[in-house]
Amino acid sequence: MDHRRNTPAGRKTPWTLLALLAAPPVLLSLLWLWSSGSAQSVTPREPSKTGSKLSSSEVPSTREAPNRVVPLRKVDPVTPPDALPAPVAGAVCWQGDVYDVDGRGGRLGRRADCGSQRCVQGACLTPDPAGCTLPETGVCVGDAVEICHAGRRRRVVCPNGERCAVGAEGAGCVPRTEDDCDWFGGVCEGDELVRCVEGRLLRTDCANQAAGRCVESDTARCVQVAFVEPEQLEPTCGGCGCEPSAEPFAEVCDGVDNDGNGFIDDGVFCEPVPVVAFLVAGRGGGSYTEADIELELARVNAVFAGSDAELPVQFVLDEVRVIDRADYLELSEGEFDDIIRARGVYLDRDDFYVPIVFTDEVLIGGAPKLGVATLPNGRCGRRRRDGRAQVPLGLIAVSKARSATTVAHEIGHFLGLCHTHEPEGDVPVPVVAAPGADTGKACPVCSTDGDGMCDTPRDPGPPTCAYSLACAVSCEEEAAAPDAFNLMSYYTSCRGQLTLEQQAEVRRNIALRRAWAPCLDGTCACEPGSAACPVEMSCRPGAEGAGRCALHGGVLGGEPCRGEGDCVAGHLCAAVGGDALRCRPVCGSDAGGCDCQPVAPGWAVCR
Repeated sequence: MDHRRNTPAGRKTPWTLLALLAAPPVLLSLLWLWSSGSAQSVTPREPSKTGSKLSSSEVPSTREAPNRVVPLRKVDPVTPPDALPAPVAGAVCWQGDVYDVDGRGGRLGRRADCGSQRCVQGACLTPDPAGCTLPETGVCVGDAVEICHAGRRRRVVCPNGERCAVGAEGAGCVPRTEDDCDWFGGVCEGDELVRCVEGRLLRTDCANQAAGRCVESDTARCVQVAFVEPEQLEPTCGGCGCEPSAEPFAEVCDGVDNDGNGFIDDGVFCEPVPVVAFLVAGRGGGSYTEADIELELARVNAVFAGSDAELPVQFVLDEVRVIDRADYLELSEGEFDDIIRARGVYLDRDDFYVPIVFTDEVLIGGAPKLGVATLPNGRCGRRRRDGRAQVPLGLIAVSKARSATTVAHEIGHFLGLCHTHEPEGDVPVPVVAAPGADTGKACPVCSTDGDGMCDTPRDPGPPTCAYSLACAVSCEEEAAAPDAFNLMSYYTSCRGQLTLEQQAEVRRNIALRRAWAPCLDGTCACEPGSAACPVEMSCRPGAEGAGRCALHGGVLGGEPCRGEGDCVAGHLCAAVGGDALRCRPVCGSDAGGCDCQPVAPGWAVCR
């Protein structure tokens, strides 16, 4: 701005120049400060962009470098009221929304809030006006995945050596094998269970699984039969037989039905569950602000509050951190696993928290998905789905283009809930039967099928079921009547509720994870063969033979294993006498006819 226009004549007179020359130095300084302060433009201050740099090959733990991951501090890029507006020269994406910029690239103000849609090249992506009729889980068209993602049709061509297959998570690219298949479910061939899982034929010898057998009812599965007296199979017991009765106590918040009224943690105060949000940043500053995360948790709390005020589960935003990696804005399965293996979201704290990575896209099998989560110790629906060793804490990751219930759905997985259409896992199902009963039907199907909850209707799931805008579900299996409103279903536009059994399972797993949290870094000491570790943890050899509590696996005694975390409680994965690695019982004080063989200082297993 030219300040000479403020004089009456538009120019300076000689008398004015003489006066200025005679003016004291202080007055000249004040005049100079006034003119320069009015003339210079104001550039909004940039928000902090500091954060950890997580590598796809080696993601540093925040325990080792706590200063490399810092809380996000957002400064709204607004123009001060006393500055004259600069001309708009274009638009850019910043923290997921569209901002106007001036000719020098300075952000002026927000033009558009993209909400749950991605911001790309200065514009919010919007649903295709022509609509998208493909299922949200995707379909296979030759060797390509075609999917409706955020209202837009997407096509992913599988790379060489891979093909498209449909599994529990929908369509995705999988490696080609000699055992490729394209059917669903399982069948029994004698005592061998034959299944098509994720487009691959899998065979399980049920007889090898602790003298199990293969049984077909609504689906085929490996079972282990335990016989009980007929009176213990009354319907009032639910599930598979009656559990031993216990003396009731006053209810406390511990994930157990202490007072024996059929509800867990009812009528007592439970601490809110902390959530730590990790915002992936890079080009355009990422897609999220702290306010976005607060809004998301408000939706989550509305779902988990349920219909019973005495059974609330609440989540609070405890901390926000930044992962400054542009390549993680499209987070692949491999990168998701890298973060977990390198403990890139493990914080220096002993309390339990839910780690959630918020990024632009989550890719499973090369196809865009709404989100992904790990299970607590490989288990959901009250039983193991994967017998191998599991990660101690785990992780949730969600994409920008997601549904209003995606985060709640993934938290459900993180706290032990299966899909309502969950396929059978690798671990045999315990079945209770009366002597002489048909072991395939003695145990109600609800305890072994789908999500393992007896108050969840049977759901065959995708791709054999579809739902309408009115949330009516139709399946190829005529007898099936899935609940489209169940949070753990794939009827995305309708879901948002949990059954009473699902709510109880969430509270039980919160208590389990809180007990595990102080031991995840291996600092909980124990003695070989002792039962002093938290539930689902076993004593394992640590440094110099000292015992430490660690999550145990689901591989049974005598079965082949790959590492110490694979075996069930009281067993170690060890090779003895030239034999292969197997899960072997730990020798205790009374080995009773066991040929004990040392495997570590102070530790021995039965041959």
